[in-house]
Amino acid sequence: MFSPLIRVVVSLAIAAIMVFQSRTAPSRSYKRRAFASAAVAFGLLTLFNAKTVLDSRTGPWMVAALMLVALLLLISLVLLLLAWRSGEMRPQMERMHQAVERERERRGKGQEPEQGTERQEVGGTQLDEQNLPESTQEYPGCALSDEHTRSD
Repeated sequence: MFSPLIRVVVSLAIAAIMVFQSRTAPSRSYKRRAFASAAVAFGLLTLFNAKTVLDSRTGPWMVAALMLVALLLLISLVLLLLAWRSGEMRPQMERMHQAVERERERRGKGQEPEQGTERQEVGGTQLDEQNLPESTQEYPGCALSDEHTRSD
């Protein structure tokens, strides 16, 4: 599958990103502690992967190190959950919500269908009764089935 050297580079890159994130987080916050523990975990994982590159044998110390990595990652997830519950991640959640709303507006999902037209989503594309492809206009039941039609 993946070369052990690629695993070393990827885990080192993730550890560096976690260190950067922990430095930009506010002091004494759950979020900072979560990123710091994830950085330590990925640092240990980098050392484990580097040991695998140099020597393929794994002893009991390496298994214990991997268990410590798993424990640190679990701790960082719990700390992120605590940060979210305490409101430390509210600005990120608001930015995500605004981005989703802008995307919905861009795609036009928030618009109501015109009066007298029906919409059906087929393969991620909304089809109007008036804008059906030519092949489906010959066969009325093809694009809009009876369960989607409404009687006014």
